[in-house]
Amino acid sequence: MGRWDLSRFPVPRMGETARDMFEEKCVLMRFPCGHLFKLATLSNKRAAKDSEEALATVVLSAIAVEAFINDFAFAVAGLSTKESPSSLSELVDAHRSRGWKRRSLDTKILTMFKLLTKRDLPKNDQLRKAFALLVELRNMLVHMKTEKIVYPAPSAHPLYDRLTAQGLTLETFPRDRSCPSVLLAHCQVAEWSLRTAMATARLLLEAMPECTTANAVVRLFAPLFYSEADGLGQARHRGV
Repeated sequence: MGRWDLSRFPVPRMGETARDMFEEKCVLMRFPCGHLFKLATLSNKRAAKDSEEALATVVLSAIAVEAFINDFAFAVAGLSTKESPSSLSELVDAHRSRGWKRRSLDTKILTMFKLLTKRDLPKNDQLRKAFALLVELRNMLVHMKTEKIVYPAPSAHPLYDRLTAQGLTLETFPRDRSCPSVLLAHCQVAEWSLRTAMATARLLLEAMPECTTANAVVRLFAPLFYSEADGLGQARHRGV
């Protein structure tokens, strides 16, 4: 994927002036995902002093991406025109389909990526693996099943090795390796979670076919996902 030069494209009016589109507060007010990414960012900062904040960052990062998917489809639907590529209409149709809500979060990402690019995201893609792990960590914290709880645990949690492979586990007592809160309660996990969520959102933005509609959508979200060092006129190649 190439680099976006967003400065060449005008921003369509959606109730505010074009200048307002570049204001972060405007993006935060327009899209729920903006609030959630902001909360995840604040939680990540606090995790440096309070390790338990890392658990909140994991959950907030995952749900911020889920909110972004909905906001992203809403923006595409609101800005799409007859001149837009068919892939954008297909994305909106998929989001509106009856079975969409029942799909898992990582499946939604993969489906949207394929609709936009007409190709699959490789299974060995590092961001794909990282985001799948983030979703599993979030589910591990939020959807713990009572029938799976055995104490004392006979072995480490099934995700322990995958966390270790990402460099995200600290030395713990053997009996603690089965406990999700102990495994995830440190600032490295918080930072990794937020970076993975941000990179996943950028993945979809940068996957769109280059057209006026797509560039307008990217500009709407640019203040959330690109730093001043990138400039609003350039979007970086993704990476975790």
